[in-house]
Amino acid sequence: MRCAPREVDTPLKGHACSVCGLAFHTQSGLSQHCRHRHPIVRNEQRKEAMVAKRKVKEGASRVRIWTNEEMDEVRNVLRENKKDSAPGPDKIKVGDLWDIFHLNSLILTKNFNMWFLEGQIPNDFKENRTILISKTQDEEDLKKLMIGSIWIRIYTKILAKRLSEAVKICNRQKGFIAASGCEENISVLDNLMKGAKRNGDEIAIVFVDLAKVFDSVEHGHIIAGLKRFGVDQHFIGIIRDLYENCTTRVWVWEFYSESILIKKGVKQGDPLSPILFNIAMDPLLTTLESEGNGFYVQGSKVTSLAFADNVAILSNSYVGMERNLGILERFCNSTNLQVNVKKTKGFHTFTKYKTYIVNPKEKWKIGKEEIEYVQTGEFEKYLAHQ
Repeated sequence: MRCAPREVDTPLKGHACSVCGLAFHTQSGLSQHCRHRHPIVRNEQRKEAMVAKRKVKEGASRVRIWTNEEMDEVRNVLRENKKDSAPGPDKIKVGDLWDIFHLNSLILTKNFNMWFLEGQIPNDFKENRTILISKTQDEEDLKKLMIGSIWIRIYTKILAKRLSEAVKICNRQKGFIAASGCEENISVLDNLMKGAKRNGDEIAIVFVDLAKVFDSVEHGHIIAGLKRFGVDQHFIGIIRDLYENCTTRVWVWEFYSESILIKKGVKQGDPLSPILFNIAMDPLLTTLESEGNGFYVQGSKVTSLAFADNVAILSNSYVGMERNLGILERFCNSTNLQVNVKKTKGFHTFTKYKTYIVNPKEKWKIGKEEIEYVQTGEFEKYLAHQ
């Protein structure tokens, strides 16, 4: 017996057969009808439903926002943090996060992945506190250590590791890398100066003092640096959000100041800051290497030696150093960074007719300010060495 299709026009029979159009009062009645009248069609529909359900389940497993590798990543970063690390404004300590991790290792991983996927952190975690550390008796040398929530410091340490693997910083930068960069730069500089004197080569060196560069670097310059390295736009958005609407309160005379909006500078004390600083400085070092006039040793050109913000610029001539300082000046003009010319020193030496000549020409200039020469018998500190 074949069912003739017909249009359903009564609300009393709201369950219609999709094959023949016959209407029923209940879903049970419709099911019995399909089972007996359209068994082949019903079986095909059930197969399609099962396949669709399986695909949904498989898709859900693919978009899970945690993996065993990520849980290990969180565990390893927790281990790298001392249990007595200073807490942020929320007073949460490393030990508290360990307690959460031991209770359920997925909690931290899920949170960090949610922040990563959404591209933003909760506003409550954008609050910081700042303490001032005196490096010398000079008030201008005060170091600002910004302390955020330990939640954020664990998260940004994971981001820093991933970012460091993705970008290749100029090999002249030895600061904040997993190597003995300080000793290497001192050794290279010492050998270059001794070799130049021994061989009678002309050499010019300027020790640059960048004024409060950690506090002064523009956030827009950091973002431009990330784009220059081809960092993924979503990751760049994460970095941008970490610095947007961030505030800090400064600890002064046993009291905290009012909340201050952070408009520029990297957060000294945050694990992500070292790689961001290197990215910000990289255009200067790469331009010096590609366009500058350096000092040649065994066929290799050395135009700069950097350890974080301690930069020594080198050349094999007086005119070459003028060119290099022009590159430095253009970099500062484009990034709103400044050279502290009063603390910047240099020297120029060569041998002529077996006579060792020191600083024979007029002083170099940055803008209209003269760079003081290191005179014979004087010493200039570079990375705490003379």
